[in-house]
Amino acid sequence: MKKLFIFTIALIIGGLSLSAQKKIQADEIIKMINDKKNVRLENYIIQGKLGFIKIADKTKERSTSVFGGTTQYDCHVKVPVVFRNCTFEDDVIAYYNDEDNDKLYNALFHENTIFTNCKFEGNALFKYSEFKKDSDFSGNIFKGYALFKYSKFYTPTAFKNSKFHSHANFKYTKFKEKANYSNCSFEEEANFKYTVFNNEISFAKSVFNDETSFKYTKFKEFIDFSDSKFEREVTFKYTKFPEGVSFENAYFDDDVSFKYTKFYKPLKMDRATFEDDVDLKYTQFEGRDFSKYLLENK
Repeated sequence: MKKLFIFTIALIIGGLSLSAQKKIQADEIIKMINDKKNVRLENYIIQGKLGFIKIADKTKERSTSVFGGTTQYDCHVKVPVVFRNCTFEDDVIAYYNDEDNDKLYNALFHENTIFTNCKFEGNALFKYSEFKKDSDFSGNIFKGYALFKYSKFYTPTAFKNSKFHSHANFKYTKFKEKANYSNCSFEEEANFKYTVFNNEISFAKSVFNDETSFKYTKFKEFIDFSDSKFEREVTFKYTKFPEGVSFENAYFDDDVSFKYTKFYKPLKMDRATFEDDVDLKYTQFEGRDFSKYLLENK
């Protein structure tokens, strides 16, 4: 009887908590931005597609071709947008390519942009977006496609403690300052090919459950992969670590490619585990063949 009472109380509390979460239509948020009102929402359910490309403040950029081609429109978000503990029931759209009419729309965030401890039930489309001031994407659950390809972050940012259930695409993304991806989980492909990290970056304790690419990635400062896990193939082909890297306690369950990779001090690989093939063809350490480094550090 006592257990039933406790269970009933728990259901009541849970129901109250759920019912207390407010709801708002996505278009209401766009209206707030158009009215130049700051967006600060906590514990909200956002219903409908949140289309930042609907922002009234747009500038027409040059066509991508001298013969016409696609016309680009920059959509300017000039107020802070802050979402904490929110659920987005549909897509969040900061990028849209209207192929039928040869028009491309992408959102530029001029003020603080915060999405923390949120759940994205649909796609999060931020291709070509620019985050000019503070940004934070920590503690989020991305159930759909997380598209940040070609995005630019001008200040320190974080995706730490986030879960990516679908493809995470950060190809060609540029980080001007520090970035933090520690304790993340990537369930499907994680793509950081050609990504530029101009400052320190941490992937410590992150788990990569599908194929992962850091091919041609540019790391300008020290990189931390300590305690990370790579369950499928991962490539660092043609990548340089000019200020060093840590793979301490990292676990690689599948093939790893360091082909043409260039390592520099400090190189930390203590207790790293490699379960399958490791491609070290043309790999260098401090400008020397990597095999000499291995012989000297047996």
